[in-house]
Amino acid sequence: MSNTAIRVFKYRLYPSRSQEKNLFRVLNCARNLYNTALAERKFGYEIEGRSVSNAALETLARHPAIRASKDATAFTAFCSSNTGAAHGS
Repeated sequence: MSNTAIRVFKYRLYPSRSQEKNLFRVLNCARNLYNTALAERKFGYEIEGRSVSNAALETLARHPAIRASKDATAFTAFCSSNTGAAHGS
């Protein structure tokens, strides 16, 4: 076990209506991207018996078919190309 302390900061936000709308769009996009990546990992492991790397998931997130799918409507309509990069590799 590590002796590293973890600091936690909490911030209260008071966004305007337009900021709140954009914040929900970005969060919805991140949720859709995460769920798509999770489904790919689950499918890869359960059906094909393979692990899916972070690099493969980043490639998947940039794939035109994923961006155009009905499940990713929020992704295509509202997300910038940098949303997936916020988490890192």
